[in-house]
Amino acid sequence: MALCKEERQNAMNARHHQTAAMKLQQTPLCLAAGLALLLSLSGAAGQGTFRNLDFESANLPLVFPGQSGGSVSSIDALPGWTAFLGTNQVTQVLYNDATLGNASIDIVGIYWRYGGTIEGSYTLILQPGSNPFSGNINDYIDSSVEQTGLVPASAKSIQLKASGYSFSVSFAGQALSLIPMGTGANYTLYGADISSFAGQVGTLRLTGLTTLAQPSTTDSFDSIVFSTQAIPEPGVFGLAALGALLLGWRVLRRLQMRLQTPAWLVGGLAVLLSAWGAVGQSSFQNLGFESASLIPIPGDPYARVQFATAFPGWTGLVGGAKRPPPSTIWRSWALRGSAL
Repeated sequence: MALCKEERQNAMNARHHQTAAMKLQQTPLCLAAGLALLLSLSGAAGQGTFRNLDFESANLPLVFPGQSGGSVSSIDALPGWTAFLGTNQVTQVLYNDATLGNASIDIVGIYWRYGGTIEGSYTLILQPGSNPFSGNINDYIDSSVEQTGLVPASAKSIQLKASGYSFSVSFAGQALSLIPMGTGANYTLYGADISSFAGQVGTLRLTGLTTLAQPSTTDSFDSIVFSTQAIPEPGVFGLAALGALLLGWRVLRRLQMRLQTPAWLVGGLAVLLSAWGAVGQSSFQNLGFESASLIPIPGDPYARVQFATAFPGWTGLVGGAKRPPPSTIWRSWALRGSAL
């Protein structure tokens, strides 16, 4: 009798599952599509109305190792972004290619011969440098991209992976204070407080900056996200460093009191340690390249300076031979061939 009951219950369960499956199969296709769209929108809403923040929406053909994609439309290469060289809007960017000193905007893929991408299939490169519109190699301009959108209401920070020499990130015309949060194989993860702009519409701008020390540089950007994670203010790190310094001073002070070591002896030891640190470089000099004295060569058309004073302690070689004449290029690039 109990067996019969169990068999009837199993049969009822089987019919129930079959009916549920049939109902699911009869769900209108439009309803299923609508649910998928809602789920997609809920995920996209996490980045407000900004798009292509990871630069993965490029509509470009695959470029294989050793090949260049040449000049391509910025609409295809950087959907959602507007590109600028200085104050001039440009509609063409380079694909898997770069310039030798001129300002440019580049999109590079996984087969980029100088290190690949930071993450995913594409990475943005901004090259500030010589103004290609003026024809003057000493007229340097920034390169930048921007887009306008709504910052998510829950956003507390903006984070991005980047590498380079001098660059900035701004929103609504205000520079954001970037704080290093971590490092990867070829990038630094930066974060900046964006909470004061949460729920607001504004222009997000990435800029590769030309500077006197580095007028022509290469700055790479990838994986920009708005996050609910708060970024500590720079002052927090400063207070932490000050706290560590005070703690170290107290420990040394207690040690001095216990050992009854005279203060002059402690100071003398500090001087000796400092001198020992300097002697640690042996007889090498100018390893930080900070001893340069830039003396222009009169009448030189390439803006070269005297090598000996530009690199004290160093000997310049090109192709295995000492460079004649003893000169080097300053604030410029070799458009062809090798150079120092």
